[in-house]
Amino acid sequence: MAQICKEHSLGWTKGIRQSKVVWRNNGPFGTPSPTLYCRDTIYTAYAELCGPDDIIDTLQEYVNDCIKVGLAAATLTTIFASPGAATPAFEAAFKGCLSAKIGDRINEIGVHLTVKDTTGDWGKC
Repeated sequence: MAQICKEHSLGWTKGIRQSKVVWRNNGPFGTPSPTLYCRDTIYTAYAELCGPDDIIDTLQEYVNDCIKVGLAAATLTTIFASPGAATPAFEAAFKGCLSAKIGDRINEIGVHLTVKDTTGDWGKC
């Protein structure tokens, strides 16, 4: 029985659009000319579950159902605001749900919430 970690996407939200000005010497007579560039940011909330593969992989359907229970308890808004503060509520609801299926082995599961951001490519606005 191997120990594994799997990341489960909980949801996403669009962040503030980023912008920057690039100055190039391509204006009339070689004078500096500004060009405005923009890109979008997406924030995604994740639950990372670590534990024995016979629970994380084999019971994937139950794990997914219990992730939804945990998400209902923690809410995406709270997770985006503070993943660390949202973890206890998520973990309690998730483990309470899953313990009905695996009993005392629930203590072998670790839960960690994170928020990651991804950005698009810079392009003219």
